[in-house]
Amino acid sequence: MKRVSFIFLIISIIIIAYFFIREQLRGITLSSTENIILSITYLVVGISLLILFRLKHIENKQEENQRK
Repeated sequence: MKRVSFIFLIISIIIIAYFFIREQLRGITLSSTENIILSITYLVVGISLLILFRLKHIENKQEENQRK
């Protein structure tokens, strides 16, 4: 699950960087379809980070239980 989340994060970073360069540095306005893709990408980033945070939290709990 971690690997999948990391892959989604990397792909999302590439997409966000592409649209940022396209919009800000080249001065091109994004179309409505590109804005939807960007919004979905932000949603994927949020979900991926939530999954990674949850997995890390579970791992920390397991380590604490093993110490006791």
